Amino acid sequence: MRSLITLGIYRHFKGNFYEVVGTAKHSETLEDMVIYKALYGERGTWVRPAAMWGELVEVDGKTVRRFEPVSKDSASWLDTVQTGVLSTINPDGSPHAVPVHFVFLNGMIYIHCGAHGQKYENILRSERVSFTAWEMSGYSHNNNPEPCRTGTDYRSVVLSDNAKIVDDTALKRKVLEAFALKYTPHKDSDNIPEEAVSRTCVIEICGEMTEKAKGC
Repeated sequence: MRSLITLGIYRHFKGNFYEVVGTAKHSETLEDMVIYKALYGERGTWVRPAAMWGELVEVDGKTVRRFEPVSKDSASWLDTVQTGVLSTINPDGSPHAVPVHFVFLNGMIYIHCGAHGQKYENILRSERVSFTAWEMSGYSHNNNPEPCRTGTDYRSVVLSDNAKIVDDTALKRKVLEAFALKYTPHKDSDNIPEEAVSRTCVIEICGEMTEKAKGC
């Protein structure tokens, strides 16, 4: 069983992300175990029997894996998409949607901003957010002359759940270095001043990620 579980990022069927960091055997029973850590909250490290890791569970009448690996293809695609849209909740309950730059790191979406402004204040009031990124690759005409028969080839992800302000300085630096590598690869990503890390707000979005694609 151990050889079937690979290291990497997994999404639990309830939506949270985890990273498998190793496998082991129970010292007394010799049962195969999975060692993994949460990529949210206090980021605790856990051990679970490998047999449970690979179980199928029923959710809303559908059979799904307890832990679904996040494909390298998805991560690679998100690394190339330049912008997304973050939606937060205004004090009056109305939505506030703004275009943002982002990075996908350890199964999470990260956004940076100043420690002020509407989206920052909205997240302090309510952690409930939605994020989407998409890319259009063209049209599919299906050789039909009718305009309404024209489709769109696209790929998108939507993540709707909770956001939080990152307080951990080491994580903030790691995220900002990822931003530098993605958006300014010609500059020195290892030379971000401490003062810049301190004054920059980093937002972490976790939750269930859904993907859709057509013609890709």
